[in-house]
Amino acid sequence: MSKDIYYVYEYYRDGEVYYVGKGCKSRYRDAHTYVDIPDTSDIIFAGINMSENTAYLLEEHLTRKYGLKIDGTGILENKVHGGKSSQIPSFTGQHHTEKSKRKISEGNKGKVRTEAHKENYRQPKTKEHAENIRQARIGTKHSEQRKKNISIAMKKVVERKKQQGIHWKQKSPIEQGV
Repeated sequence: MSKDIYYVYEYYRDGEVYYVGKGCKSRYRDAHTYVDIPDTSDIIFAGINMSENTAYLLEEHLTRKYGLKIDGTGILENKVHGGKSSQIPSFTGQHHTEKSKRKISEGNKGKVRTEAHKENYRQPKTKEHAENIRQARIGTKHSEQRKKNISIAMKKVVERKKQQGIHWKQKSPIEQGV
């Protein structure tokens, strides 16, 4: 099976993007925790047939380009910037060690979580929390290698779309049937 099975998608409402995500298979139309899924006519694929790493790079590039509502920098309803540098780690293919599992289990013994607790976990962070994170990240810079990887990923997407004879944000005939 090919490793280039990932894509990056954008949800649009009234002609404006409001969410950017990375996925494979049917992720673009699967339920999201806090974002409404639009009709397929309002979903644009920014890149298809990508490696997972390339998709992460493009997702992060786009979320930073559009900015997030939660931290006051933009228009996206995403809770965090995409990509592997996201504040929410991706655990795809990673597993806890037995030692870690025991430590987590011991830490949770005796804890009773009420429905109020559970609901609190589901809530997005406050604007104050988002601002604290933003302030902590001010001044951090991407490494030259990271910048190079983002540039390469974007060039691949644009080139692929040019070969298809369409603007890089438009859907290709193949994508319309995805």
